[in-house]
This record gives sequence, structure tokens and C-alpha cells, in this order.
Amino acid sequence: MNDETQQTDAGRLEKEEIEDLGTVTLARGGHVIHCLTVIGQIEGHSEAPQGQKTTKYEHVIPQLVAAQEDPRIEGLLVLLNTVGGDVEAGLALAELIASVSKPSATLVLGGGHSIGIPLAVSARRSFIVPTATMTVHPVRHSGVILGVPQTMRSFEQMQQRITGFVAAHSGMTEKRYTDLMLHTGELVMDMGTVLDGLGVTRSMMDYYAVSMAVMMIFMSHMIMGSTALKDEERIFTLQRLYLSPVGKVKLFFGKLIGTLPPAVIGNAVIMLFSVFVFGAKYCDSFVGNLILFLLLSCCSLASISVGMLIGILIKIPAESIVIPLTWALLFFSGSFSKQVFIEGFSDKLPPYIVQQAAFRLTLYGESDSALAVIAVCLAVTAAVSLIGAAIFRVKKSV
Repeated sequence: MNDETQQTDAGRLEKEEIEDLGTVTLARGGHVIHCLTVIGQIEGHSEAPQGQKTTKYEHVIPQLVAAQEDPRIEGLLVLLNTVGGDVEAGLALAELIASVSKPSATLVLGGGHSIGIPLAVSARRSFIVPTATMTVHPVRHSGVILGVPQTMRSFEQMQQRITGFVAAHSGMTEKRYTDLMLHTGELVMDMGTVLDGLGVTRSMMDYYAVSMAVMMIFMSHMIMGSTALKDEERIFTLQRLYLSPVGKVKLFFGKLIGTLPPAVIGNAVIMLFSVFVFGAKYCDSFVGNLILFLLLSCCSLASISVGMLIGILIKIPAESIVIPLTWALLFFSGSFSKQVFIEGFSDKLPPYIVQQAAFRLTLYGESDSALAVIAVCLAVTAAVSLIGAAIFRVKKSV
């Protein structure tokens, strides 16, 4: 009898939570997940007019704190179907969701407009259904506005906080978000852009293909470079080459250039295989795919040159240094799991920088980061190759 009473009370409490707060804690499966809904207008310091569905931030904030502090709750799911609302209230909720240390995900259903966009990207994983839309537009103010420069600066600062948050919690740059926000010709009586789930949704294979290509470059091509000269020495052909009229510097650069074609062909095979076999999608345009291929090839060239330098500097087999080094770089850059991502450190590692440049190119068509990485790779290749050739010229053996 007591069990039946407890089940009845629990059911009644769950129903009240859904009706009053739009939340429910799911504990019937193998995990306990707190489900939070953000619907209608996000209500801030002023109450919305009667007849409007609202999400009151004073109701949501305690729930987020409870979800974080309750040891029984293992994850957070935020369902969004909002038209936007109060900027400060929306940013407050977004900051709290982003600060939750437990696994979290947001799912946009129907719409995630205006200030709903920071909420949509605030969790560790963000999803949108194909039929959902999101409207990006500048901030606006209802009520009395003073026509003074200070008001305009206040608007700019408010918009910058929104833009900065979105850029910090997604793969989109501030420039790209601003361009979408100030776009004209799409909305009838406003400026901005309407994004739909069908246009921004990507399959996991699209991300996986880019990540695997970058991983292959840093693992196989650095090893390829480190063994280029040592393999020649092991089979005694390097000693014969020393006796030829070709100088050591030309020999070094010849090995560097000769190692590049197999690496470039490997990059092309990975891209084509992932497209035609697994259905991965890279860039929408031929120019974008060409830039991506150049990005991967230049990274291969830089990896080979670094590997050759390591192979020259050490006496022991180069693989014993290069393999742990590449695995550590990939591990701490978040290639295997975001759980080991260290802010301020992981985002400075080469694999992470290359991956983010490739993601911005494939997902948003932004080539600035990719071109910058290409320039850096060429500069690194030139510097490391000159140092390696100088050391190889004076060393008796590798």
C-alpha cells in the first residue's frame, strides 16, 4: 500500500512539474536525465502580456542549480521552441547551462529565435531538427529610447555580448555571425537571416571525416618524415648517397619533396573514400574543397618536415618519440574526447587549430582561417626544413 501511495505521489509531483514549470526528471531508464523546456517568450524583469506563453527565468535558474548539485541527476536536456525575449535573462540562462559540468544537450524544435540562439549553443552538444528555424537579427528595444550616442553604444555592447557568447560556444566566428545578423533582403521589415535545420544540420560522418583526415596527417605523415632518412641509413643506401656528387642539403630536400606525393595522394584517397563510400560532405563549392585539400596537403608537408627534423636530432628509432608525441597532441586537443579538453591549452595545439579551420571551411564556408593555417604551415615547413638541412649537413649520421 505504501509503495502504491509513493508511486501515486511521485506521479502527481511529476505532473505538477510539467504543468507548472515545463520540466521533468526522467529516471525510468538506465540514467537520470533532467529535461528542461524553454518555450514561448523568455520573460525577464518585466512580465509578458497575458495570453503569451512564457519561460520565467526565475523558475529556470533554480532548476539548473539543482540539476548541477543533485548527485542523482546525470545529464541535462534542454528542449527549445522560443521566439526570444529578454536579452539579459536569456544570456543568464545560457551562461548557467554552459557552466553545468554534467553532460548536456540542447535540441531546437520549431524555433530558437533571437536570444534563443545563445541558449541553443550553450550546452556541450547542440542539435536542431530539419524543420526548425532560427532567426538571427540585431538587438532591439521596446519602450522609450533616448536619442543619444550613449544609447547606441549600449546597444553595441549588448550585441557584442551575444555575438561573443555564440562565437565562444560554437564553431561560428564573430564576423560570420555579424554578417548573418546584418544581412538585408531576406526579412521583409527587418535585417537578419533565417536559418533552418535542413540547411545547418550535418551528419556525424561530416565531422568524423574531417577529424580522421587531420588525425591521419599528424600520425602517419610525421612518422613518414621521421623514418625517411633513417630507413635509408638502415639499409645502407644513405652511405652510398653520401659518395655521390649530390650534396647533403640537396639530399635532404630531395627526401622531403619525394615524401610529399604519397602523403598528398593519401589525403585525396581519404577524402574521396569518405565521400563515395560513407557519404560524407565537405564543402558546397569546388573552390572550398580545393582550399580544404590544400590545407590538408600543407599540413602534411609541415608534419613531414617536423618528423624529418626529429629523425635527424635523435639517435634512437624515431618512432619511439614521434608516436607518443602525436598521440599526446591528438589526445589533449580533444580529437578522441572533449572530456580531456583543457581551456587555454588544448585550443593552442596544432591538431585543434587545423580541425577548427577545416570545420569553419566545411560547415560555414569561411576560408580565412584555412588560408591562415596554410600560410603558417608553409612558414613552419620553410623554417624547420632550413634548420633540418643545416643540421643534416654537418652530422655524420642520422
